[in-house]
Amino acid sequence: MNELKRVGGCQFFWCAEPFDTRVGYHTHGLLRVDSIISKNDLGLLYQVACGNKEKLKGEWHRLQLMNYNQKLGASYYCGKYITKQLADYDFWKR
Repeated sequence: MNELKRVGGCQFFWCAEPFDTRVGYHTHGLLRVDSIISKNDLGLLYQVACGNKEKLKGEWHRLQLMNYNQKLGASYYCGKYITKQLADYDFWKR
């Protein structure tokens, strides 16, 4: 989030939920930023936040970035996670 603060105003919804078939969690997020960030740069910010500062050190975390679908709206993206019993979520705004 500190890196995103540098690019201007943004809003971020995130959710963490347990894997269905193994131990651990996976996360989902919905991000809105006032300035343009390329998917590549956003992916790099995510990897740094996960502790992967250099591509040569270890494997990068799996990441799937998708474009926002206005027809579905933010309530679709957020609503399907906040209704799950085992999920944890929060909303961050700058």
